[in-house]
This record gives sequence, C-alpha cells and structure tokens, in this order.
Amino acid sequence: MASAERRSFAFASLDDVPPTTPVAEEARRLGLRNLLFCPLQAHDEPLGVLVAVDRDGGFGPQEVRLMEALADAAALAIRNAAMLERERRRAEENRALLAAAEALTSSLDPDVVMTRIVEIAAELVGADGAGLTMLLDAETVSFPVAVGCLAPFRRAASPLRGTVTERVLAGGVPVLLDADGLDEAPEATRLAT
Repeated sequence: MASAERRSFAFASLDDVPPTTPVAEEARRLGLRNLLFCPLQAHDEPLGVLVAVDRDGGFGPQEVRLMEALADAAALAIRNAAMLERERRRAEENRALLAAAEALTSSLDPDVVMTRIVEIAAELVGADGAGLTMLLDAETVSFPVAVGCLAPFRRAASPLRGTVTERVLAGGVPVLLDADGLDEAPEATRLAT
C-alpha cells in the first residue's frame, strides 16, 4: 500500500482501512486499533514498507514524521547491507575461482586436479555434495570424482543415454533439477551420472 503509492498512511481506526486491502481482514482478526505504514525507499527504489500498529491515542503527524525518518535511514541501511552482502559473495566466488585456477595448475595429476575442483564446486555453492562426470567414449560416462553425499557414486560408470550428463552436454547449458524434476523424468535424470 505505502510502497506502491510512495507515501505514508496512518489509520486512526480500522474503519479507515480500505476493506479491499489485504491487511484489513488480518488487522481485524488480530484486534488491532490503528496502523501506520511508511514506504522503505532507497534512491527512489521501493524496497518495502515499515509498519507500526496499536499506539495509544493513534498515530499523529509527529509519529508519521519520525517513522518516515526511520524508514529513510532503514532503507539506506538495508540497501547498503544487501550491496555489501552481494560484494562479499562475489569476493567468495572470485576466491573459489582463483583456487580452482590454482588447482588446475598446481598438479599434473588429473585425479588431484579433478578432486580439488569438485571440492571447490561444493564449497562455492554451499552444496552437500558435488561430482564430476567424464565421457569414457561416445556411449559411456563415468563419475571419476564425487565428494560429500555423492561420494558413493565415485568411480561409477553407466551408459550415457538417458543421463543428466547427456542432457547437459546436448543442451550446452546447466540443468537444475529438484525433487519434483526427478519424479517427472526419472529416466532422463538418473543420479548415477
């Protein structure tokens, strides 16, 4: 409500809340007496709405001004915190990519290089497991390296046809599967590869 119209709303009584507003029914159910909604905006970008409820005597112009000042400061703090978090994640990703590059050049042993890359992949995305599949020939795929919950699949081999590896290689793009995706196409999403 406040964010879409970019202004604050103070309702001294629930009778003043437009009945079509989703909050009206919930406010009545909770027995709220009065409501104040202030937009959270940083650099003209709407982020959300700061809400205060049930003030003895209702909300007046002074409370609106105070909440708007807080909302302005809060919006900047939220935006800055989000930007810092994105930068922190970006720095972590860069560190992981650098570690992967170092792993690629630090050893001539393919098993060492592949294991380190899989460990970095799991760490990079916060996964409980990671693995690497490799084509043995045009029809066979292996799982030479697997860590975490995928470790039981290490060194497994299977026909390429119908595997996720086939699907990813054919599409040339990442494939994201969740539990529903596994149920929808079990043959195309065999976990073995």
